[in-house]
Amino acid sequence: MRKNTRIVSMAAAALLAVAPVAASAVPAASVQASENAATTKQAAVISVVNKDGKELTKDNNSNSYSSTLNLSSNENSVSAITNRIIDNYQYKVGNGKAQKLDKNLVEKAVRDALTTAQVTVDAQGNFTSPAVSFPISIAVASGNATAASLNLMVMPYDASTDTSLNPTITYNNKQYKSSQTLNDINAAFANVALNGTVDTAAIQRAFTATAAGGSTPLTVTVDVSKVNTSIGGTYPVTVSATDANTKRTVTLTFNVQVGVAGAKYQTATTANNADIPVYTIYGNAVSQTNTTIKSGTQVPTFGTVTVGNTSYTRINSANSNEFVLSSVFNNAPAKDTNTKTLPVMVDSRAYDKNGNYLGHMYYAYDNIEIVPTIVTINGKTYYKVANKDEYVRVTNITGNQRTLKHNAYIYWSSYRRTPGTGKMYRGQTVTTYGGQMRFKNGKKYYRIEGCRNNNKRYIKAVNFY
Repeated sequence: MRKNTRIVSMAAAALLAVAPVAASAVPAASVQASENAATTKQAAVISVVNKDGKELTKDNNSNSYSSTLNLSSNENSVSAITNRIIDNYQYKVGNGKAQKLDKNLVEKAVRDALTTAQVTVDAQGNFTSPAVSFPISIAVASGNATAASLNLMVMPYDASTDTSLNPTITYNNKQYKSSQTLNDINAAFANVALNGTVDTAAIQRAFTATAAGGSTPLTVTVDVSKVNTSIGGTYPVTVSATDANTKRTVTLTFNVQVGVAGAKYQTATTANNADIPVYTIYGNAVSQTNTTIKSGTQVPTFGTVTVGNTSYTRINSANSNEFVLSSVFNNAPAKDTNTKTLPVMVDSRAYDKNGNYLGHMYYAYDNIEIVPTIVTINGKTYYKVANKDEYVRVTNITGNQRTLKHNAYIYWSSYRRTPGTGKMYRGQTVTTYGGQMRFKNGKKYYRIEGCRNNNKRYIKAVNFY
């Protein structure tokens, strides 16, 4: 006796609520998918397997299976998605052989899901509007077997993750086709003297770039704007190249060391702002030199020595014979109290008490310790950075409260909604950070509460009052 296997295309809106159905409960609209399943005397269970025959993971001990289907660049069409599903998923009745899903029924399920997701499809089955992620649910029934459902979340091709469209940057005979951080950097330009200059010309000579898919040379751009050579420490430098055809940019980031590596940088100060004398020490003999350091100068230090009952700190290098009184490093102002540590939500410039840019940044999603009292400078609001004479904009830390004038979705990028988020409704209050950001689609967005590097959240600016 032959038995009929049926596949039901479920409405995309009911994706995650599909329950197993017996063959007798399959609606009349179901279409026959296969006729070669073996008859069983006892009710068997239908399972969904991948192309290797391995059973997918069930949802909550039900007979429902979920999976994510990530499409490539040539698969933004009904036929391509249908073929991917046919190639990647099969079903078994009991311990029987794996069988393919019916192509016509899968194609209908794809079209129904695209219609529900409001994705425009042309007569040839291609997308004519930007593709968004959408669900497809397929119920599989066969004879007396316990039915199964296959719930797919289809993630359309995301060009932003396709490195074949990226330019290539070459450094030390190694090629880089995606943005990343480099650790093995030439010391000749990775070490910069205090108050010195970053050798951008040497960096440009060390890096070359070519366009995607060929050998067309590209200009290498070096950005040293985040390096403050007046303060010792490590700073990021970026090297980037942009392909004019694909509009793709690859950026490599590495750190440069300002000042002497291995030094502990301390600020030498005196109570009356007087210049600080420098000493030499031979044995137990201490001599004052004609060299002085201005109060407030940041100095590279390398430990202390004690002569008599006085402590001196070695400065400038680990083997120098230059010292200052250790007490000049103990005149720091009292630390701020009642501080609070919060994440910086938008790359934020550091300003002085007069609102002047200090030349360095605090970067998004890094924590910052602030004095949570709002300070107004030139009509703008700031927080003081704890224990520093620096200020950052309030809107970049705790944000602004804005009210939605339209229902709004939360986006990860120009054309992709943030997974796991639903619609926000008119009248809701949302915390936004920083100013409006223009995305690749030309529209402006606000970064909103909950946004992180691995969980991006933006709402279109036009949806707010």
